[in-house]
Amino acid sequence: MIIELQKVSKRYTNNWVLKNVTYQFKSDMIYAVQGHNGSGKSTLLKIISGFLSPSKGSVIYQKDSKEIVRSDIYKIVSYAGPYLSSLDQLSVSEAVKLHFTFKEFVNEQNEFQFFEQLDLPVSKYARLSELSSGQRQRLLLAMAIMSDTEILLLDEPGSFLDIHAKVWLKALLLKYAANRVVVIASNDADDLMMCSESIDISDYH
Repeated sequence: MIIELQKVSKRYTNNWVLKNVTYQFKSDMIYAVQGHNGSGKSTLLKIISGFLSPSKGSVIYQKDSKEIVRSDIYKIVSYAGPYLSSLDQLSVSEAVKLHFTFKEFVNEQNEFQFFEQLDLPVSKYARLSELSSGQRQRLLLAMAIMSDTEILLLDEPGSFLDIHAKVWLKALLLKYAANRVVVIASNDADDLMMCSESIDISDYH
């Protein structure tokens, strides 16, 4: 899988958040997108995911030398960010079932194996509204990482996680990073330790 950004720019009203980002992401790599607050890290991830369209430039997706149309990218993307909303009235179990209605488990895992690896010290029948910020973040990360997708996008994954949870995150990510394009938007040193290549988005303004 290859994702190629060609002079990607994004503007909100009169403010250019990104200008002329040219870069290539490949499978079997974990990339870091760094930059100061407001530099466009989250915006770039949303453009890669297909959720946002660039104001200028293009994003090209190729698999086995064949181009994938942008409208189909959602099928092969999983995304986790601390700001993503969730349905508070659902239980943990219901949220997992709902998520994996639309995505397959990675490596033919199942729900039982998911909860084993989630290793969350709360009942799976607990409401999402009862979880702490760290517990909710951990659940969102696990659902994204353990989805059978070729593109994995993590926005500030270490947010709200304690030291134990950051160790858990690194182990889970490295376990399931193979054959995927993994992009992490973060300035956190613990997040960056998992990455083998980095782009500083502050250079594109």
